[in-house]
Amino acid sequence: MEEKISKELFWNKAAVAGLALGGISVAYTFIGGIIQNLFSAGILSNLLVFILWLAKFIGCIWLMRFFMLRYISLEPAAARKDVFAFGTLSAFLSALIYSAFLLISFSVIDTEMFMEMMQPALDMLGEDQEDLVNQVISRLPTITFFSYLIYCTLYGTILSSILSPSLMPNDPFRNSGFGNQTEKDDQTDNQ
Repeated sequence: MEEKISKELFWNKAAVAGLALGGISVAYTFIGGIIQNLFSAGILSNLLVFILWLAKFIGCIWLMRFFMLRYISLEPAAARKDVFAFGTLSAFLSALIYSAFLLISFSVIDTEMFMEMMQPALDMLGEDQEDLVNQVISRLPTITFFSYLIYCTLYGTILSSILSPSLMPNDPFRNSGFGNQTEKDDQTDNQ
């Protein structure tokens, strides 16, 4: 019964963390697009988008650390591998949310944006390769979905592997069946 509660806690907290991290990435993309439209892609808009990206980058690292610490406090029996798995699952769920947003955005909302982005390539290639480029453009939302899903999951996994050792003490006997005996327990056993 205890294991079932731990799995529910694990999935629930990872889903909340993934939703928060994915929401920040979606908000960054949305606000960045608004900034670029308002300032017509000049130096000011690039600077504002970079500052926004930097805030998102630092904020996501801080939030990942926060959610991992929160999971540790809620699940005191969690080992380092559990905290790493929690961070990886949170990253995957976040990547899934962000990638799904990009898929919907590129295939339904911003279809004209793809044509604007690809127009210079179409002009350079000529008319004989236009069919090939149109085939790639039609598959670009799906390619973007899987690319961002893999990239964001790998980024989150690397971040989790960096954060989990610093958040968890090195205890080789944790969750190993030996128990967590302290020196005081050892002294009372010897008496």
